[in-house]
Amino acid sequence: MQTQFFMMLGDFGGLGDWTVRQDLQAFVVLYLIVMFLLILNFLLAIIVEAYMGVREVNEENEVEMEFITDMISTLWSHGLKYRHRWPSFRFLSMLFEQSPFKHNIRFMDVWRTGMFPTQKSAQAFFNYYQQFDFLEESQDGSDPELPKEDVIQVACEVERRVASLMGLRMPTIEEQAVHGLRPIPMSTPKPISSPRGSMKRSASKRANSSSSPASGQNSSNGRGSNPQPGGGSANGANG
Repeated sequence: MQTQFFMMLGDFGGLGDWTVRQDLQAFVVLYLIVMFLLILNFLLAIIVEAYMGVREVNEENEVEMEFITDMISTLWSHGLKYRHRWPSFRFLSMLFEQSPFKHNIRFMDVWRTGMFPTQKSAQAFFNYYQQFDFLEESQDGSDPELPKEDVIQVACEVERRVASLMGLRMPTIEEQAVHGLRPIPMSTPKPISSPRGSMKRSASKRANSSSSPASGQNSSNGRGSNPQPGGGSANGANG
């Protein structure tokens, strides 16, 4: 293995003067072509490509900092964690990841998690992470990478919360046809919607009940007008 390594560097060791024999000349030339022009270039291309991929990821990563600054921030955050009795960072990250407002988290969102002992502890947590540039609040409160469906869901959730704070509620689908999309008071009862099948059955029952007296009358008239069997012969006999 050591001999192959030296040969890769150009030291062929015990071959002596390889220019004397033609077979050694062909071997050395082919070896240099294969090792330096092909294999080493392939290895360098793979290494450079991997490096460029890591560099691109680091440039897109907004929370990435230099090594010394990152180490100081990590140690300082752990010291503040034990001082203010902050909860586990892993649980907080999982909780904020499931929140629909994870891109704009305010102090009340931190406090409502119920994982901080006091409001002072939650305020210290909020103030510490607010000083980082990559955690600044977006101006319009939206995330450009958020899908359109999630944006609509977040907007509906905001409308519902605002209406709840004002003592209102969002209208149902039936109420939207009458009142529009404006919130309505909580005291307004919600309309009771019946299934389409039950409405059809009730309509058919009302139609049958309204037509039953007429049909009964027709049947009775029919029985009175029809002669009885043998009635004609009896009348003839009487005559």
